[in-house]
Amino acid sequence: MRGILLLLLVLFSCKAHKPSTTFTDSTIVSKSERQVPIVIDADSSFVAAKLEVIDGKVSVGDILASYRGNRMDVPVISIKDNVLSVEAKAFQDTNYVTVYDTKERRAIHSTEIRYENVLTKWQAFQLVAGRICLAILLLIAILLYIKRKITPKG
Repeated sequence: MRGILLLLLVLFSCKAHKPSTTFTDSTIVSKSERQVPIVIDADSSFVAAKLEVIDGKVSVGDILASYRGNRMDVPVISIKDNVLSVEAKAFQDTNYVTVYDTKERRAIHSTEIRYENVLTKWQAFQLVAGRICLAILLLIAILLYIKRKITPKG
């Protein structure tokens, strides 16, 4: 009975390491740069003037009102060969702004860690002792079997 208990103790005391898995969480950030145009349109301006007709000839009379815009000069009125022409200089401005786009991507990586099955000195001793006990138990069983065969009944 002691031999069976010793055998069970030896067989169940040695355990191998199970591989473990570790998870690492990482965030990947990518930045990109781009130029975005912002257009500032020209605003309005005006001139109010009287036109005079003398002997069939049109001419510019008094200027009643004029307004100059922020990005536009006051219009210039001229009459040539009875044709009214208006000229105004408009300034359209374009500014470029640098915009940074940021994209984040999360990733989870798994790494499996496997241990090499290296026995400790105690585990190695238990294996050798278990094999010796198993051999002794087997020898005792064989001797008992032979003794029963040889011994006459009765």
